[in-house]
Amino acid sequence: MSLRRKSFVFLLPLLWGLLLSTSRTAFAEDYTTYRLDRDMVEVPFEYYQHQIIIKAKVNDKADLTFMLDTGATSVVLHKGAGVKAEKTGTTEFREAEGKSLADTVNLEEVTFGNNEAEAHIGNLPAMVTNLGNLSRALAKKIDGIMGIAAIAGYIVEFDYAKKVVRLYLSRKKSIAENKPDNKKTFMFDLTPMNLTSSISVMLLKGRLHDSYDYDFLFDTGFGGHITISNTAASAAGQLKENTPRIEAGAYSLNRKFNTVKIRTPYLMIGEINYTGHAVQIDYRNQGEVGLFGIIGNRFFQNYRVTLDYTKRKLWLERNDSPEDFDESEKPSFGITLRTTTTSYRVDRVAAKSPAHTAGIRPGDTITAINGKPLAQYTHEEILQSIHTPTLETTLTIVPGVDPNLGVQFKEVVVKMKPGIPFDW
Repeated sequence: MSLRRKSFVFLLPLLWGLLLSTSRTAFAEDYTTYRLDRDMVEVPFEYYQHQIIIKAKVNDKADLTFMLDTGATSVVLHKGAGVKAEKTGTTEFREAEGKSLADTVNLEEVTFGNNEAEAHIGNLPAMVTNLGNLSRALAKKIDGIMGIAAIAGYIVEFDYAKKVVRLYLSRKKSIAENKPDNKKTFMFDLTPMNLTSSISVMLLKGRLHDSYDYDFLFDTGFGGHITISNTAASAAGQLKENTPRIEAGAYSLNRKFNTVKIRTPYLMIGEINYTGHAVQIDYRNQGEVGLFGIIGNRFFQNYRVTLDYTKRKLWLERNDSPEDFDESEKPSFGITLRTTTTSYRVDRVAAKSPAHTAGIRPGDTITAINGKPLAQYTHEEILQSIHTPTLETTLTIVPGVDPNLGVQFKEVVVKMKPGIPFDW
């Protein structure tokens, strides 16, 4: 029987990688210059909603906020960022469920780094468009997107554990001779998506079945784990009519669209076995767009990731951080709370969840956990007990007013074991 659920409302919206297809432009990638003040420059970043957020100076405008996105080809500026640059033309780019237009400009210099040393990129083509929806989706002001063109001249190391990006000149560092053990270290050969362009986003190989090879986009602009197109998932036997699924949603630059999550019956990313984990199925444009997969930050954050763009190599070293599983794989009661300084009221209850089975409904108020009044817990302890449970828990609740009878029910006690949403 097919299991269909709505994705939890407390999940952060996923931001999908922006794929930029440029045309009718005066881009000058061949003339872009890349320079470092020293052999290695560290760029600190904020890891916000599973996005890599850095500060940069563009021309004479300093302290701009950018999302570092290897799933985008170009640099993209918000038209309200206040950067002075001469317009060179217009371009059309494709994103989820449609196409949009943008102005093109050439940036004299882009600078990012730290107080001790900086990276300098000169004569960098860029696009200018409205990024207001991106800022709203992230709930954070974003002045632009740093695509692969901004870092293509360096060897780039993404250190999620220490929240820094390290930039090296290719003559000073190489990963081409590294020997993977396929247990904690892995090497990938990358393939440019656009073989005719001097700058292109990169794909790495995986398999959806032992006889079904599949390409994935290396995309630090995607705040999720892994996506697979519905066309490929169906062809490989991943997605069938009776496959249990959870409905979800995602955002592109200007649009929101629906997706579903499934537990993959088979998935290899190179030599990394991802079988049994939750993946997102991409339905954009009925399969016209998204025929490849996407691998995002919630997968890569488990590794120290080094990109050698020139040699088309990607090196992964497993870190010691605990893996951040998708919410659909985490134990839950299926409860979303609405809180004030004095009360904890149930806002939503997922269908067929442990809370729903126990009789908890929206409007109920929680007054005690495991027999202890809420006043004996901190706010953080209460939220952890309800939203990220690990053990069987007893809740004392006061049911909400019955709108038909107009009466307040008496306090009741319920006991629940957390469950995995895919198993509800």
